[in-house]
Amino acid sequence: MQFALGQLYCTNHDVPPLAADSARSYDWKGHRYEWLHEKSRGSRICLDVEGLDTPAPDAIVPHGMNTRDFWAAWTFAEACCKISDVPILQWIRTLPLVVPRSGVVLQMPVQFPSSSSAWSFTDCWPEQNVVFTCAWLQI
Repeated sequence: MQFALGQLYCTNHDVPPLAADSARSYDWKGHRYEWLHEKSRGSRICLDVEGLDTPAPDAIVPHGMNTRDFWAAWTFAEACCKISDVPILQWIRTLPLVVPRSGVVLQMPVQFPSSSSAWSFTDCWPEQNVVFTCAWLQI
């Protein structure tokens, strides 16, 4: 599926990746999602995907948050963790799960050297019934 910042593809896990430098994530059914992009020199890119049909774990869902919002917030947190090399359990102990605005590029709430910036894009792919966040760090 084409998005403003790149293309998201869904393939089976046993098929070779579409590109050596694509960002990849897998859903609980074993589907591989790949984010193809124009990778600029000095950037790092990651992807997190969750199925909207996956039951949200009651123990960590904030009170009153629906399943779609939870998975959007979770993929955003996972992308922040992947891009900043912070374990997810450490992240959710110190920061609340935040529901990002869908389809909007956001600066990420992580600290990097002053010459770096991190950005993310969260959206839903209805045909695949998934929500995803792609994040990139420009150094």
